[in-house]
Amino acid sequence: MLLVHGFGGNADHWRKNTPALAARGHRAYAIDLLGYGYSDKPDPRGGPPNTIYTFDTWGAQLADFAAEVVGGPAFVSCNSVGGALCTTQQALLIIYCHSHSYHCCSQPFLPQHQHAVLP
Repeated sequence: MLLVHGFGGNADHWRKNTPALAARGHRAYAIDLLGYGYSDKPDPRGGPPNTIYTFDTWGAQLADFAAEVVGGPAFVSCNSVGGALCTTQQALLIIYCHSHSYHCCSQPFLPQHQHAVLP
């Protein structure tokens, strides 16, 4: 289970959830998205506008983390902005997202078959 915080949060957002999940036999990982918590914080003025802190970048970060640390597909529970990350093409390739408290009419609806992509 990969736990993704929302806007202004960090991995500590899930500090009470990870022990409970582990106690039930689940591997649980909470991640700091790029720019949050203890993660790197690249200067956005160092490159082209809107290229560092984007949903595509964070989605790729989740996909890479699942592949490299989790070791494969993962179920993901997200909060707030974290929920939007699960709709990126990079993240959809390897994760199943369950978003909490993310309500935005501007996000396109994704058919059910795009959510359940685990083998």
